[in-house]
Amino acid sequence: MPNYGQIFRNSVLPQIRRAGGFAIVELKTDLAAASAVVTIHDGGRDGGAEQVIHRQAIPYTDFPWPVLMLYVGPGDENDSVLLLPSEY
Repeated sequence: MPNYGQIFRNSVLPQIRRAGGFAIVELKTDLAAASAVVTIHDGGRDGGAEQVIHRQAIPYTDFPWPVLMLYVGPGDENDSVLLLPSEY
C-alpha cells in the first residue's frame, strides 16, 4: 500500500508551494465502492478555472463521509498549515 503522507510531503507539497502556497484538498468517497479520489486544486485563485495540482485515486477506504474538504495554507519555508474550512 502506498504511503500517502510521504507522497504528499515529497511530491504534492512542493507543487502547492510553486502554485502560490494555497490549495483546496477534496476527498470524494464512493461509499458503495469503498474507494475515493483526492483532488488538490488552487481554487481558481486568480479568477480563472481551477487548476488541478494533484489527483490520487484511493482504491480502498472506509472513510464514512461522501466529501471532505480541507485547505492548505502557507506556513514557514519548510511547512504548510492544514485548515478546516471554518478556520480559514
